[in-house]
Amino acid sequence: SLPLVDPATGNPTDATSVTLGPVKVGGPPPGVTVTQATPQTPVNVELGEQIELLGYDLAQSPSALDFTFYWQALAQPVADYTVFVHVRHAAGEIVAQKDAPPAGGIYPTSLWENGEIIKDQISVPLGQFVPGRYEVVVGMYDPRNGMRLPVANTADNVILVYSFEVTN
Repeated sequence: SLPLVDPATGNPTDATSVTLGPVKVGGPPPGVTVTQATPQTPVNVELGEQIELLGYDLAQSPSALDFTFYWQALAQPVADYTVFVHVRHAAGEIVAQKDAPPAGGIYPTSLWENGEIIKDQISVPLGQFVPGRYEVVVGMYDPRNGMRLPVANTADNVILVYSFEVTN
C-alpha cells in the first residue's frame, strides 16, 4: 500500500487508507420517509439548525411509551446523530430512557437530505414509578463525543414533549 500525501505540505503521512463513510445509493429505505407529517402533537422545534422535530404520535401502555417522531432535515446533517428519550421525575433524575439512531439505524442522519421528513418509532420501557409527576424529554446527540444538538432557550438541549402523573 502507498502512503497518503498531506495536501497542505505535500509530505507522505502514516495513513494508507481513507474512510469515505456511508454512501447513499438511490433513495431512502422504504417506509422511512413520508411526504407530509400530521402528528397528533405538533412540536416544531429546531435542533442545531440541522433538524426539526415536527411532532409526534404517542401510544401509552402500562409497560411502555411508544412514540412515533417526525423529524425534518433543515440541511444535510453533519453527523450520524442518536435520538434520546428520557423520562425524568420532578427532581430531574432520569428514571427511564431509550437511546437509538433514528429509524432503527437503517437511515443515518448524515444521509438525510434537506426537506426530507423521517418517521422514527421509539418505545421507552417503563418500570414501576413512585407516585409523582414525570416529564418526557427528547433530543439528539453525536455518539462520537456525546455532544447534544443545541435547542434554543434550553440549558440542557432537550425538548419537553410529554408529562404525566403517577398516582397510587
